[in-house]
Amino acid sequence: MCSSDLLMALCLAMFALEALLGGSTWTPTLVRLGATVPGEPWRALSASVLHIGLMHLLMNLYALHVLGGSVERALGSHRFAVLWIGACAVGGVAGGLAGVSAGASTGLWGLMVAQALLIWRRSPRDPAFVVRADRKSTRLNSSHTVISYAVFCLKK
Repeated sequence: MCSSDLLMALCLAMFALEALLGGSTWTPTLVRLGATVPGEPWRALSASVLHIGLMHLLMNLYALHVLGGSVERALGSHRFAVLWIGACAVGGVAGGLAGVSAGASTGLWGLMVAQALLIWRRSPRDPAFVVRADRKSTRLNSSHTVISYAVFCLKK
């Protein structure tokens, strides 16, 4: 089992806990479980496994499924974990400045940037290019994920 699968399982487990403790859209439940709030930056990582509503969870799980495995294969599990934790920490602190926030979105943006850099950096004949064997497929998957994710974020 790869790290991205573990992250998805953790997000699902936390969503179930959110539902049991009052609902995933109820602010006191989110804060109780570790959503970021202004003045408490240490909550940045715990907030990355919480989600505000079912659609938020499903979109993040879809993006993690599409991007997680390929980026993890390209970087290795340890680098993937460092990237994920770093992106979630920076994004969580920034999100907490605006108010209560939660979600894996910051980690996913980190994965999207990493995948874009991997695609840009590697040539099609490079045997180390492991994001996908087919660059066109990778670009299409990345474009679809970014567009879907951006539309979802803008609808909020």
